[in-house]
Amino acid sequence: MRYVAAYLLAALGGKDNPNSADIEKILSSVGIEAEGEKLKKVISELNGKNIEELIAAGNFILEICCKMWEVHSSASIIWLFLW
Repeated sequence: MRYVAAYLLAALGGKDNPNSADIEKILSSVGIEAEGEKLKKVISELNGKNIEELIAAGNFILEICCKMWEVHSSASIIWLFLW
């Protein structure tokens, strides 16, 4: 998660496609040493993608999950009352 957060910070700071040096600089500023494989994975997954669209898609998924949980919770409470 810290790699994604650092990537997002770099993107918000004006970098269209943050590279490993950008992310390492952010992580090292808070005392975190970057692991090469994790760093490569995050960069390969996020480079070239629109950050605002990714966040919007993630918000949509979270919204659906929350609504499903509300329905499930309500059904469980009703079942308890009926039982």
